[in-house]
Amino acid sequence: MEQSHKIPTAEELLKRIQELEVQHAHIKQKISELMHQPKPHRRPIGDTKLTESHYLNIIRSMGQAVHVFDRKYRIRFWNRVAEDIYGLTAAEVYGKTPTEILVDPKDAVMADYLLERTVSGEAWSGEFPVKNKKGETFVIMCTNTPYRDENGRLIGGICIFTDSRPYRQMHQKPSIASKISNLASKVKLKLLTTDDEEDAAQTEESPRGHIGTYPFGVFTEENFTGKRSMWAWNGNERKDESTFTYQEYSADSMVLFKQEVSLMKRLRHPNILLFMGAVTSTQHLCIVTEFLTRGSLFQILQQKSTRLDWRRRVQMAIDIARGMNYLHQYNPPIVHRDLKSSNLLVDKNWTVKVGDFGLSRIKHQTYLKTKSGKGTPQWMAPEIIRNEQADEKSDVYSYGVVLWEIVTRKMPWDDLNPMQVIAAVGFMDRRPEIPNDVDPLWTSLIESCWCSEPQSRPTFQEILRKLKYLQKKYAVKRTVT
Repeated sequence: MEQSHKIPTAEELLKRIQELEVQHAHIKQKISELMHQPKPHRRPIGDTKLTESHYLNIIRSMGQAVHVFDRKYRIRFWNRVAEDIYGLTAAEVYGKTPTEILVDPKDAVMADYLLERTVSGEAWSGEFPVKNKKGETFVIMCTNTPYRDENGRLIGGICIFTDSRPYRQMHQKPSIASKISNLASKVKLKLLTTDDEEDAAQTEESPRGHIGTYPFGVFTEENFTGKRSMWAWNGNERKDESTFTYQEYSADSMVLFKQEVSLMKRLRHPNILLFMGAVTSTQHLCIVTEFLTRGSLFQILQQKSTRLDWRRRVQMAIDIARGMNYLHQYNPPIVHRDLKSSNLLVDKNWTVKVGDFGLSRIKHQTYLKTKSGKGTPQWMAPEIIRNEQADEKSDVYSYGVVLWEIVTRKMPWDDLNPMQVIAAVGFMDRRPEIPNDVDPLWTSLIESCWCSEPQSRPTFQEILRKLKYLQKKYAVKRTVT
């Protein structure tokens, strides 16, 4: 009887990935029990009590591959399915890093970046290109999560993964797999028009044979209250010193990139991240900037141990407004389009600089027509979410969200996933809640920045005048005290 080769639907793949995530959470719990309980842990199931060895056998026998790594990324556990997928035994991988033995050298930077973020407390779910012992390359669907001991101390990470090849057909476009990864996290950040879909298909069919444009996935950050912040990541996020992307680019894309580089070379302002160079290879585009020692504003605001008085907070707000005012006053004006706290970097003197112009465009007409919905929904203006006309006032909206972060030191919309944020902001006209004890001057400024009507939002020159008044207010308070 001829075997059916029916291509699985998106819903079937989504169900499979969701099952994988549930199993991963269960395995994470069991591994923690096995490795950190001082005595054998027994739990009755019906009339049967399972010992540590029983649980270990279950993990070794399950249908998904599992490996555990320490803070230095060295593999400490490797189950039988992992052996089958990679053709490597536990003895061959023990003490080595996944990057050394499973990843192509051209993807090593990305692999280490994901491992670094995992052992720093973030989870990542998505797809990643790997190779087996024979040198064959393929894509795995995986979830990396931080691994903590009984005291909550980070001691490594856990990876559960499955081979995606059974779900792919030779004639299937690689773009389907990357979209499914997004569906698995219930996130769809791109509001594509027909033209954008055609562009995306051309981009995804060309790079690196059948592998496609990877890695693609979603980061989540868990805390002990059970809340998770989530954002999509497609392998080209910037680190402090540069932005890396790994794919081949069309001639038009290269022209656009070189135009961006030409623009950045001319920008000089104390609150704009200094451009230092670029690599324009068709396979590796890289923008190199100055290194700022304190990292991103997002990281600083989330580190509750870092003390920030109100004078420093208002100075940070002024720094950002000055940088954005410089961009908007440039001839022709520059619209950032992805202003958020993670794209604002802080130097050793606490000066904040605006960075990451990967999505910026020079405004040649009276408005900028956006079609791809690029950006991050927690910071995106409602008109961009709705795929409407956008201009400098869209950056002002994003700045309002950054001000809210500076005031509250919270993650915007941390109780919603990105699709819910898109619905709330873009179609329900909702905004993050401002605490009642916030200075009314801050509240008034924030609310004016994220006004529903773009033309009613202030310019950065007007924002700077209001911030100067706030700055004087805090200076007077300090003098009095």
